[in-house]
Amino acid sequence: MTRVLVLLLPLLAACASSRFEASVTRFHLGAAPAGTTVAVRALAPAEEQSLAFRALADAVSRELARAGFRPAPAESADILAFVGVGSEVSERARPSPVSIGIGGATGGNVSVGGAMRIPVGKGGVTQIVSSEMQLVLRRRADNEVLWEGRARASGAGRGGEPPAALLARALLDGYPGQSGQTVRWVAK
Repeated sequence: MTRVLVLLLPLLAACASSRFEASVTRFHLGAAPAGTTVAVRALAPAEEQSLAFRALADAVSRELARAGFRPAPAESADILAFVGVGSEVSERARPSPVSIGIGGATGGNVSVGGAMRIPVGKGGVTQIVSSEMQLVLRRRADNEVLWEGRARASGAGRGGEPPAALLARALLDGYPGQSGQTVRWVAK
């Protein structure tokens, strides 16, 4: 039993470290639309024909359907959902994992001590990928903004850009949400 537990610990640690968290902020004027028809469009019209946008639009459409919307062509939809994503990569220096410590002290009536840490070897660089999804719901008839929100997530490591499906789920979970409040969302 102990061997099994020892073998499972690294696997459990890997699962725990890969959890997805996002910071979500939403705004609306109280009566956010629901149960109406919606079409997903790109915030940047030039991106609308790309394969990447189609995957993004599909993810957002699924989450809008969970929130009670029905898909429709843009020409006849009651609501136009404008969506965009962006990401940026930053680097953070990582100190050397090995160091040598030197310490000393003197005694007597007065004590004095000191220590010095000297890094050995090179540290590294950790890449931090931050991704943000924006979604704006506009009434097609008069172009009035009825609801808008942002979901932002950051992760370190191996090209870990959060998937659009998780950002869309974070953004629309509990739709319409508390207006003006930023909440932390954790994938279940």
